[in-house]
Amino acid sequence: MGNYEQFYKFYDLYFFDLKTKNEVRLSEGLRARDPCWSPDLENPQIVAVINDSGTNNLILINLNSIPDQTSSSLAAPLITKEDITYLTDFRDRTQLYQPSWSPKGDMIALSAWRQGYQDIYILNLDPDNLRTNNLNPNNIDNSALQPIFQNKSIDLSPCWSPGGRGV
Repeated sequence: MGNYEQFYKFYDLYFFDLKTKNEVRLSEGLRARDPCWSPDLENPQIVAVINDSGTNNLILINLNSIPDQTSSSLAAPLITKEDITYLTDFRDRTQLYQPSWSPKGDMIALSAWRQGYQDIYILNLDPDNLRTNNLNPNNIDNSALQPIFQNKSIDLSPCWSPGGRGV
């Protein structure tokens, strides 16, 4: 982390139970932001944006390790970089924003700032696409990550239609 270490104290994730009003810190120094819950209640996950030395990447965090929030013990192991799955591997100062799960949980829409433009993209979470394209720094233009809008307008805050047929 070097000189960036002092900034890695920002953007931690917390779990807050609305019923019990209990708060649990999930990360420390991870620099994750814009978390979005998966619609799959059987396999709770969060997709988020992680910052590392000025470049953003999309990560997946499995939440099965979060303790029962109704118990008196709120000590949860903190999420570390070893606990996350990288869905992208940009190394070129790409900036990602506001990932949003599709209602079926098979795609993620996001806003990406690349090459002077901020556009909307969709990441297809089909296991075949991820196996082929995961951790490829050029995957912004392949079958896993597809541009929806690619123009001079600033495209922000993707939101899925209730049935998942449109963004």
